[in-house]
Amino acid sequence: MAPRVVLEKVVKVIGYIQRAFMVLCGVMFMTMMFLGTGDVFGRFLFNKPITGTLEISTVLMAGIALLGWAYTQRRRQQIRVDLFISRFQPRVQAIADFAVLLLSLILFAVITQQSALLAVLYWEEGRIFQTLKFPIAPFYFFVPVGAFLLCLELIIQMFEAIPKMRRSH
Repeated sequence: MAPRVVLEKVVKVIGYIQRAFMVLCGVMFMTMMFLGTGDVFGRFLFNKPITGTLEISTVLMAGIALLGWAYTQRRRQQIRVDLFISRFQPRVQAIADFAVLLLSLILFAVITQQSALLAVLYWEEGRIFQTLKFPIAPFYFFVPVGAFLLCLELIIQMFEAIPKMRRSH
């Protein structure tokens, strides 16, 4: 198979994974919303709040943010300041974009590695939510999984940026 075809298939598979995680993020958001609503009704109508609502909501909110990184990057909807760079020629802009992608890849590769080590450590220690007596370690894997998917997306975008850097305008 030609390298281009392989790259397109890999991009497609990563896109499916990213969309699946976005669906998961939607489910987590809805869960957080219903949990918060249930907690408010339970607290004010029955004087019985839902135990662990704060902890669960915090974990779900983190999951939404972390697992959505790669999808946001793919759609290029992250915050970006083009005030200075937009004045350069397209080739210089492409080189600057590539440099930012490379630095981002290095940063998130380190985040992936370090957060995976921390998640494994917490798993081995058997850390739990104090109010729920439920293991917290599985939720620490949101960081390395989200960062790893973002690294894959950054690599894809670096490959896409190479032809733009070669063009001279």
